[in-house]
Amino acid sequence: MSPEFALAVAAALLYLISRLWMLDSFPIFFYSDEANNVWYGEQALQNGLLGDDGAWPAVYFKWDSNRWTPAITVYLHGLAAALFGKSIFVARTVSVLLTLAGTLAVARILKEHFRSQYWWASILLAISIPAWFLYSRTVFDAVASVALYAVFLLAYMHYRFRSARALPLAVLAGALTFYSYSNMHALILLLGACLLVSDFRYHASHRRIWLRTLPLLAILTLPFIQFRSLHPGSFLENLTAIDSYWVQEISLPAKISQYAQTYVQGLNPFFWFVPKAQQTSILPNQNLAGAGHLGILMLPLISAGLYSSLRSLRSPAHRIVLLSMLVVPVGAALDSIEITRVLAMVVPALILGVLGIEWLAARLPTVPYGVQATVLAIALTAWGLTLTRGALVDGPTSYLDYGLEGAQFGAKQVFQETIPRLLAEDPEAVVVMTTTWANNTDEYPRFFFSKEDQARVGFGNAHDYLVTRLPVGPHVIIGMTPPEYRDAVASPLLARVEVVSMIYAPNAEPAFYFARFEYAEGADENFRQQDRLRLQPVESIVQILGQSASVSYSRLNDTDINLLFDGLKETVVRGDRVNPFHVTVNFPQPIVLQEVSLTVGSIQDFTVGLMVSSPASPEPVSISKRFTNQGLDPTVTFQFPAPGVIASTIAVEITDNTVGPEAMIHVWEVSFR
Repeated sequence: MSPEFALAVAAALLYLISRLWMLDSFPIFFYSDEANNVWYGEQALQNGLLGDDGAWPAVYFKWDSNRWTPAITVYLHGLAAALFGKSIFVARTVSVLLTLAGTLAVARILKEHFRSQYWWASILLAISIPAWFLYSRTVFDAVASVALYAVFLLAYMHYRFRSARALPLAVLAGALTFYSYSNMHALILLLGACLLVSDFRYHASHRRIWLRTLPLLAILTLPFIQFRSLHPGSFLENLTAIDSYWVQEISLPAKISQYAQTYVQGLNPFFWFVPKAQQTSILPNQNLAGAGHLGILMLPLISAGLYSSLRSLRSPAHRIVLLSMLVVPVGAALDSIEITRVLAMVVPALILGVLGIEWLAARLPTVPYGVQATVLAIALTAWGLTLTRGALVDGPTSYLDYGLEGAQFGAKQVFQETIPRLLAEDPEAVVVMTTTWANNTDEYPRFFFSKEDQARVGFGNAHDYLVTRLPVGPHVIIGMTPPEYRDAVASPLLARVEVVSMIYAPNAEPAFYFARFEYAEGADENFRQQDRLRLQPVESIVQILGQSASVSYSRLNDTDINLLFDGLKETVVRGDRVNPFHVTVNFPQPIVLQEVSLTVGSIQDFTVGLMVSSPASPEPVSISKRFTNQGLDPTVTFQFPAPGVIASTIAVEITDNTVGPEAMIHVWEVSFR
């Protein structure tokens, strides 16, 4: 065994240790998307690869009610679940093994196609890249797509520099990458087009291989063609679901300009190397605290590698690496640059990092290779171990918000540890778990529980028990966050709140309470009084269009009516279990009304009624329109013919058609123009 190979084996073992150590405990979140990768794979295998939409084999899955995504690697997770059971550790181990395969593919690219003496160092570098450390320990489809992207580049380079007969393998690897993650569609298509042009002479000289490969390419495009025929509007629906600027009412030049700016942001060194700089992650724990996505120590290595590659631009291998870097943001730029959407940058970054090491090592000709390799191996190992220890030991307490807007801590502790124990202790027990601490919590039971136990777990909120009399008793256990627990304890409606179990956050503060409730005497009369009060409209004075308008509206749930007219779609008001939700605006001075726009919460089926009155007109103008499948927080607009209508009173009514007379209708904005 050569010294380089021994270093590679040791580095691979260290990579596995850094990923498998405390794998089910860090990251401290376990998102529903991670659980869904396993569940969808399990269902697809049980259904004989048949999708819910009739597609065979199922390659695209309906991740949300309004979003389809390719996720071909769910089959690996489904198979692992069938063989080893469903658990966080098993699911994340599949991802770890996939990422190891991708990391080894990068090492082989460097060894075989760049003749690098330091090819083994790419494995050690992979240990130390903060974003890769964090996400390679998760079950996100973006992670699997990065591993497949590395395999595709290896297969293509083998075709390009070793044997043209490897073309079918490259095509297959490209197709798997294409079907692994939605952002890979644009990336693979553009990279394929660039490689077709860049290496055209080579392709033309192997026309026979291409002709023999075309049938395979045609077969591999069938799932995409089938999906597009079954869901012709899916692309627009996905853009609507993420509220992309491409579906907003701005001009085409403005959209193109924004696309260009967003694309450039995906290549911005500040985004990649500087801690907390230009990072647009939705949640703070999507980054390792105090570290840029690629890590500041990678900056000189990648810079040197980039300089070396640009000087070698005539080299096809260097051109491939540069192209593989430039295409990474093309899909993400359709909306915004989030680290998961551009995680594929890890692959060219590793290659450029090692090429940078080669370039720097060449500047030290008097230092023997053995000395350089030893020092480099020790330094990179220490770097990797330091990052690993820091992430696992300090990471859980780096962000102290463990709720919905923070770490979303608790899936393992709630669904894998606590609820199963509570159900086992009392065969008649049912658990009602709060939903306010994480996204899509109702999707966890199908991952963690048997069908029998799923029937014993429901979802709600302690607040529900304080506004409506619900069944309580010795067998009903309510899971709460600390604020919900404090409200329950302080409520005169409850005579007793008996805590049966607690879960603590990594900072040793209480994260969840599990308790039994008992209503106080006289609670029924209190509930009746609350209902009478809730149905009464509220009146306020609000500044609208420069006037102090009188506004009458349905009672709100802990929000301020002024937020409805503040011109910001980031602020929201919530109706307090009223359906429909009403708001009526009376202007002291009539206005000329040309347009009414409303941004409402994500309701699959809703109706908006509009009535405009004027002292000059005996009959009000009434409009009612029903909307379905409008996507995430849609904005709907009513326009009046020019020059508009005179309006002194504008009444808006929003009805959620999917539920009964009680609904928490969310309204982000109402605007008049």
